[in-house]
Amino acid sequence: RRAASRALGAIKDARAVEPLIDALVDSHSIVRGPASDALESIDPDWRETEYAKQAVPQFIGKLEDDSSRVRRAASRALGAIKDPRAIQPLIDALVDSSSIVRGPASDALESIDPDWRETEYARQAVPQFIGKLEDIDPDIREGAAIALRRITGEDFGLDSEKWQRWWEESAPVN
Repeated sequence: RRAASRALGAIKDARAVEPLIDALVDSHSIVRGPASDALESIDPDWRETEYAKQAVPQFIGKLEDDSSRVRRAASRALGAIKDPRAIQPLIDALVDSSSIVRGPASDALESIDPDWRETEYARQAVPQFIGKLEDIDPDIREGAAIALRRITGEDFGLDSEKWQRWWEESAPVN
């Protein structure tokens, strides 16, 4: 599949765009890189194609894949396509158990909407992230603290009690 991606990029056949978009979330990283390069070679505007937009739900689904590499690739693809439907699932990915997913999820959010922190969903996710500070997995706790800092502009580290007090004092009243 890697060789096929490279060959398709070399011949620059527009019919290859759709399968190459699908290859962006291939389970093997040696396929994803050449697929991305081939897409850029064939059509630098591939992100704007109807097929890319139609693939967004597939990429969102891949954020739940067992492989952290596939979740990372999905985050990157969503950031490239810049479809706002991905904002909510990418916010959820900020507390992924793998640090190789959290960074690309954050980058994708910035790419899609630099003001993602101001979205209603981001604000609604704050209590969920505060709860994740108590998770048994230290990577999830760290991801939650980073997400809270990015969303709120505050920094109470991993101290869930301070975060909870702050939230209770500053949360908007509905």
